[in-house]
Amino acid sequence: MKNRVPIMSLLACMTLAAHAGPVKLLPSNLEMPDHIGPLTYDGKPNSWPDKRLGTAYSFQANRMKLDVYIYDAGVPDIPDGAGSQATCQEFEQAKLGVMQGGYKDVVLKGQQLARMGPTQDPPLSREAVYYAEIYEAPAVSYVWITGASKYFIKLRFSAARDLGAELDEARQAILFTMGEAIRPHLGPPPPPPAPAASGEEGKKKSDTSIVINGSGLDDMTLGLIYLSTVGAIADNAPQLRPACGGPVELPFESEVSAYQAALTVAGGDAGGSTFSKKLGDIAKANYLDEFVWTYRHRDSWGDTPPASLELDAFRHWSKKNLKRFKVPTFGYVQYEDPIALPIEPLR
Repeated sequence: MKNRVPIMSLLACMTLAAHAGPVKLLPSNLEMPDHIGPLTYDGKPNSWPDKRLGTAYSFQANRMKLDVYIYDAGVPDIPDGAGSQATCQEFEQAKLGVMQGGYKDVVLKGQQLARMGPTQDPPLSREAVYYAEIYEAPAVSYVWITGASKYFIKLRFSAARDLGAELDEARQAILFTMGEAIRPHLGPPPPPPAPAASGEEGKKKSDTSIVINGSGLDDMTLGLIYLSTVGAIADNAPQLRPACGGPVELPFESEVSAYQAALTVAGGDAGGSTFSKKLGDIAKANYLDEFVWTYRHRDSWGDTPPASLELDAFRHWSKKNLKRFKVPTFGYVQYEDPIALPIEPLR
């Protein structure tokens, strides 16, 4: 039987052996060992003419591969940690890259805030875990992204799925090693929130806001009801929230519901504007769904309308009844913060 050295033993020896050859993670001021558990740096940093793409460093082991990317994507003053909109947006782009990377049978198995040390203290990293077929073999692929030293730190780690405990130990070695590299460069923690005003104790500040377009003021009764309905729909269906914060874009059926609710609640007090009256006429003619698909279409809905829509009839009707018809832009509902991910539990 072959003797095997446990990976955690390698990790325990890392400060004695691997620190002999630190890797400077340019363009940042971070550095890390040239060995991470069983993984060894290949000694060849890769960079691109576009400086926004930064530098990449590869580490290899038997049936394991780690790529470390240090870059800013042209974003100034990237905050430390995993909680910012900018880091969340890079995370979503990296996840999209895995799904479109040409692998077979790609499945997102989970996502969380991964610990980069033995506690849940900073730094933390956004983590997505995928199962896929890579080079015709079952594999697991991790994506980690955090912010440090004004840069994004992105790690892509893929390994054979049957490595079992060795895979778990290698994952921890990577995260803890990067955490040690980042920790000395973390800025001060953000200040605590201001004390609640009298009578406001126990109330959580909402991260939702309604942005009103002043050009739609003639229809503000209807518009405010519509926007409030959009916010209520998104609050009650977290899957509709934008992952990284920003404006809400409802799916088609929910957008129809928001307009229907605005008409129902506003009733005869919709403001008396031309648009309000025309929208009422559209609803009375049973073309509200067709109106939303035609005049409020979003790219995310795709190009194929639901089979129930009578678009040809609506076009014929609108030529007579909607001459010079314009739909005001009321504004939008937006979330200020990314959706919170759970923190990896302590073991």
